Amino acid sequence: MLTLTEIEQELNLFGEELKTAIPDNILSVIIYGGLAKGEFKPETSDINLMIVLRDASNDTLKQIAPIIQKKNSRISMHPFIITENELRIAPELFPIKFLDIKTYHKIISGTELLSTLNIPNDKLIYACKQELQNLYMRLRSVYSYSTELPEVLEFKIKKTFSSLLVNMNALIYVKTGVMEKAKDEIISKSSSLFSLDQQLLSSIKAIRNNTHSYSPEEIKKIYENFMTLLNQIIQLEL
Repeated sequence: MLTLTEIEQELNLFGEELKTAIPDNILSVIIYGGLAKGEFKPETSDINLMIVLRDASNDTLKQIAPIIQKKNSRISMHPFIITENELRIAPELFPIKFLDIKTYHKIISGTELLSTLNIPNDKLIYACKQELQNLYMRLRSVYSYSTELPEVLEFKIKKTFSSLLVNMNALIYVKTGVMEKAKDEIISKSSSLFSLDQQLLSSIKAIRNNTHSYSPEEIKKIYENFMTLLNQIIQLEL
């Protein structure tokens, strides 16, 4: 397994290889996600990478595919390929994703293209409420056939927690203009800003991280309160 330093060296080399292969087409190679936030764990984390091109035609993809595939044999990358024209409209189409990328990213190669992206608050609010409503309906559906299956409820809580935090952090940004970095900071800030149950959020985090064992009845109650919490966030006036 490669160390973090070795992974960063591999990524720097990858950026140079792309620049050599398509010098007139490549604009920027950008790390985002856990590696950019300082939360990367080589044994479990994936490498999120954005490749910004002038042109992403099939011919271009054929040129860079061998480079990506060769590098993937060394490190587990998830390349997100986007053109400069797509990048201009992407923040309105995917505001939550691009707010996170804009806030936490590192340039491997090329030009800084993200700092000037405009992400409208109204688009963020709409996207957050849409995603949270979807989460709420899914939780409700699972609950309807799993009230006596605490292991199913626990699994669903674990699967939902990360998405909840991403959306809450976007709403924190709408309210304050600042994104929080650590999970505990998101929980604390959202609890105080939106009058949410911090103890419940901490319990959900403990389930997600396997740091506390709850009884079947406790799991069921946390799940029920989780649904109530989601509905509370959806109803927020921002």
